[in-house]
Amino acid sequence: MKKRSKESQVKGEAFERLAKAAGFKWAQLARELSVTPQTVQNWRERGVASTFAVRAAELLNCDPTEISAVAQSVLDITDSSRRITPSQKQAQQNLQAIWQAKKKALGLTQEEAAFRMGWNSQGAVGAYLLGRIALNTNAVLKFAELLEVSPEQIDAEFPYGVMAHPPGNAMEEWEAAQEEAEIPRHIRDLVDAILKRARDGSLTKEHTAVLKSSLELMTGGSK
Repeated sequence: MKKRSKESQVKGEAFERLAKAAGFKWAQLARELSVTPQTVQNWRERGVASTFAVRAAELLNCDPTEISAVAQSVLDITDSSRRITPSQKQAQQNLQAIWQAKKKALGLTQEEAAFRMGWNSQGAVGAYLLGRIALNTNAVLKFAELLEVSPEQIDAEFPYGVMAHPPGNAMEEWEAAQEEAEIPRHIRDLVDAILKRARDGSLTKEHTAVLKSSLELMTGGSK
């Protein structure tokens, strides 16, 4: 128990140091990760909870194990579910090229882009531009509108290209539909990744067993 307490302290100190180095304010980081300020305060003392380790590490540009005593089996599954595919990598490269070509004319910085797209910090903008986070449907729509291009110019496989310049308030209706689900984006992304791998056959029974046991462990048992 004493060894675990010491490890937690080290992870908490690393989290605090890296967050400060990245320029985050604590309230800002809490909003970015959809947690309470008290949760962030707890992480400063004993490290980031395993369920948030990968997302927090992406924002702080570090390895999840630097800031969380996360079980390696959980980390391996999460990393696999979030690994960027070749098509997603191409979309990221397209986005970065468009950004570089148009940011000056549009008067954009990462901070200004985050403000216009309704995001809490520039950290998410940088993560998408650098490919640390795979572009999802909502992000493609927002970047397309911001950069005045069609979604297909960012992602050739994008299924909702007609919404690049939607009639009326279609964009607002799209975003409202996403919000009505009341499911955080990071959870939707994880579910989408699981479904994708279930359909292509890469999600084995062993993977499923690890996911189930990890979920029960993290949420206090099966329901």
